[in-house]
Amino acid sequence: MTLDEKLSSFGLTRDQAWTWVTANLSTPQTIVDECSSAGVTSEDLAELASDYMGPLTRYDVEAYFNSQSVDPSKIAPPVTAIEETPAAPSANEALVDLDDFCTPALAAFTEAVIHFNTADGTLSTEALRARVLEEVNSADYWGYFDIMNYPEEYVDEEFTYEISDDDCGLAELNIEPTRENVESLYYGIITNITRNLDVTEISALQNQQEELSNTMDASNYSEVLASILDNFYSSMANYLQSPATNQIYSDTEIADALVENTVALVGLYSAGDFNSLDGIWYDSAPLDSLLSGGA
Repeated sequence: MTLDEKLSSFGLTRDQAWTWVTANLSTPQTIVDECSSAGVTSEDLAELASDYMGPLTRYDVEAYFNSQSVDPSKIAPPVTAIEETPAAPSANEALVDLDDFCTPALAAFTEAVIHFNTADGTLSTEALRARVLEEVNSADYWGYFDIMNYPEEYVDEEFTYEISDDDCGLAELNIEPTRENVESLYYGIITNITRNLDVTEISALQNQQEELSNTMDASNYSEVLASILDNFYSSMANYLQSPATNQIYSDTEIADALVENTVALVGLYSAGDFNSLDGIWYDSAPLDSLLSGGA
C-alpha cells in the first residue's frame, strides 16, 4: 500500500499528515506509536518529509528517532526475506551455498557460523545500531553496510565474497543484498561466536592448535594437517550449536567491545581505507578484539 493510500484510509491529505507530525515533534514516541498502529513505516515518513524538507531516506528518519532516544524499530519496513533455495534446505543451508571443494567438517563449521542476529536486549541489532549511531553519522553507518560502496575485489553485485579455494565457505550467500541483511549478518556472526564458546571449549580449541603446531615437521604433515583441521572445524561446529555453559564475556562486555570496534570500522570506511577493513561483513577486527581483550 502506498503512502497516499494509507493516508486516504484515514481521510488525511499529505499536508494534514505533515501538520500532525510537526505538531508532535516534541513527543517523538507519540509519532512512532501512532505510525506503528496505522501501518506507516519510516519509509513512508521519509517520503512525506521529503515533500517539505528535501530528499530524505528512512535511515534519516530512524536516525532522528534514535537521536531522541526513541526506538524506531516498530516502524521499520520488514527486512527482505531470505530467498528460498530448492529441496527444502535446512535453516543454515538457506544462508550458505558451499562450494564442492569444502570438506564436510568445514561445511558444517561455516553453516554454524553464519547467522542473522537474533539476540535481544543489549546485543540486539537495534540496540547496537543505536549506540553506534551516537558516535558516527547515519550516512557513514549505512554506507558501511552497503555492499555496492565497496571495490570489486571485495564483493560483486551478487553479494559474492571474493575468496580463494583454500578460504572455502563464503563463496555464495543466498541472501538479498540489503543493508539490513548485511548489518544483521555482521552482528549475528560475532554474537553467535562470542556467546556460544565457553572457557572449556576455548581451551579445547587451543589444545588442537597446539597439536597442529607440534606436527609442523612431520613427514606426513599434509595428512596430519587435514585430520587436525577436520577435528577443529567439527569441534567448532558442535560448540556453536548451543549457548555456552560458562560464557566468557557478559552480553554487556560483548556489546561494549562490538560497538567500539564497529565505530572504528565505520571510520575506516568513511576514510576510504578499504585495505584496513579487509572485507565488508566477515571482518576479523571486531572478533579478534572481543576474544583477546573484550573484558
